[in-house]
Amino acid sequence: MDTVIAISQVVSTLIVALALLVGARQARHAGRQVEAAYRSQEVQGTMEVVKLITSPEMRSAARVLPSVLEVPYGQWTEEQKTAVMVRCNGFDVAGMFVRANMADEKFIVENWGASILEIREIASPLIAELRNRYRVESYWGNLVWLAGRWESRRALRSTSDSAVADAA
Repeated sequence: MDTVIAISQVVSTLIVALALLVGARQARHAGRQVEAAYRSQEVQGTMEVVKLITSPEMRSAARVLPSVLEVPYGQWTEEQKTAVMVRCNGFDVAGMFVRANMADEKFIVENWGASILEIREIASPLIAELRNRYRVESYWGNLVWLAGRWESRRALRSTSDSAVADAA
């Protein structure tokens, strides 16, 4: 009788161990599927951001920006103001996607970082005015955040480049 109990305990232990092993393999496989789905979503979001950033409206607005630099903020024409707003809106949406981990931050800032900084700089008086007018401190906040991310990346790269140069 003791032998039967011992054998049944060993068999039970083996069944539990096998079930745990199968469960672990399934969990690992499910984890890979979730990771692939997440990456697919990020790639899709990045493509949507690229479509927006390279849209005819954004490119047309970019062509107006040099004229904006020649005129003080209070003297912008409606065309200039509209162009700045189009660029701010586009890069604000890009920042929204990046912040929500729906687009690849590195890809976006490495390719459009200079444009993001440029529009943030140009639009700073307009951003301040709209934040004050609507009493919303976060107006175009994703654009401002994304520009800050690019500045941080650039500063880190500059620091690491200096360290490499110093080591050489």
